[in-house]
Amino acid sequence: MALSYLHNTLLLIDDRLGRDAARRLDLAMTGTIGVLIRAKEAELIPAVCSLLEEMRTSGYWLSDDILE
Repeated sequence: MALSYLHNTLLLIDDRLGRDAARRLDLAMTGTIGVLIRAKEAELIPAVCSLLEEMRTSGYWLSDDILE
């Protein structure tokens, strides 16, 4: 977070408490899902849903709302 703050760069963070702290510092941020969506938009990957389902199966917590 400190490097993002010092260099005014996009912060990659998924942790809720960390995201809350980043908001207080007014940092631009994205999470893993945001990176996957950008990769899909750039046509670097064919789909996001299958990757999210695989992440969830591997133990990464994702709500049903996110998957829908």
